[in-house]
Amino acid sequence: MKIEEGTVEAIYNTQKKNPLFDKPVLQIVSLQKIGSNGGEKFRYRANLSDGKFYIRSVFSSDLTSHFDKGLVSKYSLIRFDRFCLRTLKENNYLYIQEIKEYERCNVEIGHPVNIETGKASLNEPGKSEYSDNTPIKTIQPQENKETPKRPKHQQEESDLTPIKSINPFHNKWMIKGTVVLKSDIRKYTNKKGEGKFFSFEMADESGQIKVAAFGECVDIFFHLIEIGKIYTLKKGIVKMANKQFTSNNSDYEISLEKSSEISQVESNGKPTINFNFIKKSDVSLSPNIIDFIGVVKEAYPPTTFIVKSTKKEQLRRDILLIDD
Repeated sequence: MKIEEGTVEAIYNTQKKNPLFDKPVLQIVSLQKIGSNGGEKFRYRANLSDGKFYIRSVFSSDLTSHFDKGLVSKYSLIRFDRFCLRTLKENNYLYIQEIKEYERCNVEIGHPVNIETGKASLNEPGKSEYSDNTPIKTIQPQENKETPKRPKHQQEESDLTPIKSINPFHNKWMIKGTVVLKSDIRKYTNKKGEGKFFSFEMADESGQIKVAAFGECVDIFFHLIEIGKIYTLKKGIVKMANKQFTSNNSDYEISLEKSSEISQVESNGKPTINFNFIKKSDVSLSPNIIDFIGVVKEAYPPTTFIVKSTKKEQLRRDILLIDD
């Protein structure tokens, strides 16, 4: 991910046909938390730079927790969506509702100046005037023609998020995919007592992601999920994936809640499974799950072993695979 000069100008001038306007990438060159007066929600304001110009910006309060957790900080690069230009007391600023991606950076890139005043950044985003209670005006694009309402199914399709775009910063999302893997219900014991869980994986044209359900969510969702069926899913918790227990390349996984919504939809094709095959020479001793394709040279007799967590006997069979 990198910033490109001209991005701030494209946003400031609402150049929708400019490629830099679509899901822009900018650097946070200053950052400050605001709010707390009169019951306002806390939020963050910043100066966002493309290396040449910077623009004053305010993030939606829905994104505050991500800054508080340190996932995004000063000098981070961010790719964002759902944004608009607003004006307050004759000063324009960028209002951002969704961060799609982020990347750490330790230094300021370039020597940006304010897009409006031409002044260099002093690492202060501006006065604490932006709040939920402050009257604001959204700058509308020149084209303001009313468009006809779309049918409901078209609206739902347009609201879908590609699986590869799922991340913890995307609060309102809905994915649609084919269930390509599903586990049995498994039991476990930890310091909190006994529990149960199951998982499944959904895939669309963009990628594949693991979905896990624990406790009561197992009773709610297990019998609903079938391999080969297509579902929409929303209202889950997106978190970093544990690479030891997933077979896909996604950096994230979804944990279901009782409020999660899963609906089966009409099938429109064969299930898609995404693979990332590696050579035998590239196989390491890391515990990560991998994709490997080869020829079975030897198949050994089945053996049994005892699972420590359940004390139950399971069947195991070793095979020897070779490739070129």
